[in-house]
Amino acid sequence: MLRRVIFLAVLFGLLGCGAVLSALPRIVPALIDAISIVDQIDKFVEDHFAASPDEGARTELAEAVRRVRADVGTVSRLVYDEAAKEDGRLDVALADFRRDYSELLRLAAPLGIRTSGRGGAFSASARGLTVPEPILLKVER
Repeated sequence: MLRRVIFLAVLFGLLGCGAVLSALPRIVPALIDAISIVDQIDKFVEDHFAASPDEGARTELAEAVRRVRADVGTVSRLVYDEAAKEDGRLDVALADFRRDYSELLRLAAPLGIRTSGRGGAFSASARGLTVPEPILLKVER
């Protein structure tokens, strides 16, 4: 996913589209940040269930991670589409990300996964994982 975001950023940057270039400074770092955070949560969840199997909870969390990743992918595609900005599809995609990420955190809370707030840092211990708040939560088109 990260490679796709970087590839699209470079491709559209090379094409010289003004709308794309104006969006890149805000959205690309936010997309990379979101994927990095979701990757850390996913790894922690997998490690947790490898040590303490619970197939029902594991499946539910895997589906939540999948939805958040899909949301990030949708935002990464729509940010380059002027029509999506005008007709509200980008706003819907950002709202979907916010909703699905909140649900992921709710489902992961019993495992000790929590947020440190915006600008916070990652930290892991035997008791859980603390992740920063994704920048993408605050991005407005």
